[in-house]
Amino acid sequence: MQECDLELINEAVYEYISQYVDPQDILKNEPMSRHTTFCVGGEAEAFLRIRNKEQLEKLIPYFKLAELPYFVIGNGSNLLVGDKGYHGIILYLGDGMDQIRVDGNRSESTRLNSSHLRIEDCGVIMKKKKGGGGGGG
Repeated sequence: MQECDLELINEAVYEYISQYVDPQDILKNEPMSRHTTFCVGGEAEAFLRIRNKEQLEKLIPYFKLAELPYFVIGNGSNLLVGDKGYHGIILYLGDGMDQIRVDGNRSESTRLNSSHLRIEDCGVIMKKKKGGGGGGG
């Protein structure tokens, strides 16, 4: 297993993440200019390629509990990142994550396209997954 020397992510956090995310999908000090259509932006301290909903279900509650800053992005269109980058974890919804479907009850369904997914939407997903009500983040 590769070592991770990020300031934000200590060894225990890295170990948790690597249980659910392949080490090749965990990038440190990743230039955000590679992931925005405007090709601008400094480095994200950590950049995780998310490939399935189970990864989100495991990581987001953990990041909240550990009070780790994170941000969810889709294809990077209409996204500007400052030259100083992002001191936190970027969750990139890429291959296999172009749509997320949430079924609350049989009469209620939400479909989100990753290019329009906001962090508030992930809160709604988690609440619905746990059987809670809808509502914004």
